[in-house]
Amino acid sequence: MKYGDDLWELRESMEKLSVGLLEAIDSGEREKEEEIRQELRQIGKEDPDLVYKFELEQLQKALMEGRESDARIHSMLASAARSCLPQYNLDGLWVGK
Repeated sequence: MKYGDDLWELRESMEKLSVGLLEAIDSGEREKEEEIRQELRQIGKEDPDLVYKFELEQLQKALMEGRESDARIHSMLASAARSCLPQYNLDGLWVGK
């Protein structure tokens, strides 16, 4: 998902799920807690900002552990997520003096 209303709605639903997760943890409902965690993981894969941060972390971890092939995969996935983030897509825009 790139940006716009769909992304805002996605993040709003993640916010509601997070509140539900905290309530499930507080009440000790392990099954409901795991269901919400799974749903948050699934929805989180659609947010390019989260995917970008996660893939960068995994890239650094793979590099530190010497896993070059995994590092290349995480680098490609991070680049794909980055291409969906408007703050990194300022082609042709020159700002300054």
